[in-house]
Amino acid sequence: DGRDRMLADHVGVELRTDREGRIRSVTDSVEAVTGWAPGDLVGTFARDLLDEQDRDTCDATQQRILAGESGSQIVVRIRTADAGTRFVCATWHPVRDETTGEVTGSVVSWRDIDSATCLRLEMQVESQILRAALDAHLDPHGVVEAVRDETGRTVDLRCIEVNNAGCLALGLTREQVLASTVLELMPDLTGSALMAAFIKVVDDREPLVLNDGLSPIGPSDRRYDLRAVAVLDGLSITWRDVTKRYESASRLAASEAHYR
Repeated sequence: DGRDRMLADHVGVELRTDREGRIRSVTDSVEAVTGWAPGDLVGTFARDLLDEQDRDTCDATQQRILAGESGSQIVVRIRTADAGTRFVCATWHPVRDETTGEVTGSVVSWRDIDSATCLRLEMQVESQILRAALDAHLDPHGVVEAVRDETGRTVDLRCIEVNNAGCLALGLTREQVLASTVLELMPDLTGSALMAAFIKVVDDREPLVLNDGLSPIGPSDRRYDLRAVAVLDGLSITWRDVTKRYESASRLAASEAHYR
């Protein structure tokens, strides 16, 4: 209908699936991206359109949406009618029953990013060099991206990169960090001023500078300097334990006050 065509012009392709992942409707623009006619796809399983290597990831994303997650976005490869593949940015949102609120399926929007992704893959060697440089950084360093609700509001931050120092500071493996969001790693940040400050950096693109701040994790008496800058739809965050500096400065201030 007209609404579907308007959505397709904006996001590329939109599919609606039931709880089993079967395609119930798809916008006409799917043919321009994949070569498949919409009528060929309705009634088939959406996962069959995916490259085999991406199916498990998409299955896990679909299960999170069905369990109530408000939205998720990943890059996947889709199969085309000419036996090729294309990279798309896929965004999931739940579809709810208007009466009960129960999740009855999902709506998946595709944005064709094949050219940009192929270029990124060609730059993979450079990325590996940058990764090595990040790991050589002595301070903990991480990169996170926005997790948004159905209205587009940032509600959490998903970890997409972390260096070795960051893993040591968090007491987790890299795999554990990258499988988590900031609020999953640090539940105490829920509703906190620090989390609000992170989200403000994402929204306003202004850097965050905090000095001598209390630790959101680990021993509560530790003090940290923290820097966060906007990167794409997320943040690059670096922090440093400055507890010794803070304690020395506090002792000096106390001594000066005593002898005044």
